[in-house]
Amino acid sequence: MAGFVLCRTCAREYHDPGDRRFHAQPNACPVCGPRLSLRDAASVPVKVDDVIAAALERLLAGEILAIKGLGGFHYLRRSKRRHRGPPAPA
Repeated sequence: MAGFVLCRTCAREYHDPGDRRFHAQPNACPVCGPRLSLRDAASVPVKVDDVIAAALERLLAGEILAIKGLGGFHYLRRSKRRHRGPPAPA
């Protein structure tokens, strides 16, 4: 989290031992972030109004998506929805 620049309000809360955010690592603020972005295969930012909707459109169109998080990348692709038959009897 050291790479994230905090806004003045978040920095005050984050560095105050009496504040509940003092012990919290994640940040979720409309001013300082985090921010979502959509990038193409060459990592060039794609301008869209709604990143989530655009990602869903691409996924439903059969494209493979990589979502980068703090723990690395998650790769997503549309399921082929193959039917495996009825469940086994209990």
